[in-house]
Amino acid sequence: MEKLENSGTDFTALFTGREPSPPPETKAFSGRHLLAVEESNNETDNFRNISGCMFVYGSTFNLSLLQYEVVDKKEQWVIPKTGHVKINMSELIDEGSMCENDTSYLQLFAVGDTDSISNITIMMRFNLTKYSWKTVDMTIKFKRGENASMMELDAVDINAPKGFSYHCANTVFETKIVNRTEGSVKATLVFSHFQVQPFKIKNGKFGRPNDCVGFFTIPILTGLFVSIIFTLILVFGFSMLASIVTQDKFDDPKGKTISVPIGD
Repeated sequence: MEKLENSGTDFTALFTGREPSPPPETKAFSGRHLLAVEESNNETDNFRNISGCMFVYGSTFNLSLLQYEVVDKKEQWVIPKTGHVKINMSELIDEGSMCENDTSYLQLFAVGDTDSISNITIMMRFNLTKYSWKTVDMTIKFKRGENASMMELDAVDINAPKGFSYHCANTVFETKIVNRTEGSVKATLVFSHFQVQPFKIKNGKFGRPNDCVGFFTIPILTGLFVSIIFTLILVFGFSMLASIVTQDKFDDPKGKTISVPIGD
């Protein structure tokens, strides 16, 4: 190339190859995905089978301890620096869960974070009725520093028909009784992708899920409300058009002009 350039003669160079270079190995995806995140399957680790009679599944759970404060005469709940911990469901250990005829007990333990919240124990008691099952009570124990605490959480919304499982993308449990005094603490427990079935397990899998969202969400109800309003407007407009009456008499250019007497 240097000799040709130094000769001062115009030229055209063609570079060829015997075969194309092999393309880089890439995985084909049919949908959206994150390139920076490696795919992993933790479904087995996040699943708990309690003696074949109770199934529990979840992604993560967040435990937050909120402290009551009054700042500038404004009441607020704040999370201290050491008042939050996030734990994967795979880190939970079954600790004494059991099933009886009409009552099931779920007890899970997690080490937690020794610098914030540790030795976390979640206890739930389920009751089976004739047509459905529900949560009777829920208690959480934890250790914060050297102090151990136990709080009762409100879990009345966890229920499902008999043979169904309960599922929710974000299940929130809060302390049932809260004292609004300076320095009071309440707990908030949030399960992500939580699913549980404490009774009537068939074929080794969850029953039909009873989702916490329900059939009618707020966006659906809003859309229905707007659609009903527009429908009523259209019905009113068509009814007004249908009530228009045409004249039964018209002027005859060859006949006598129609005169309408007007009284004083």
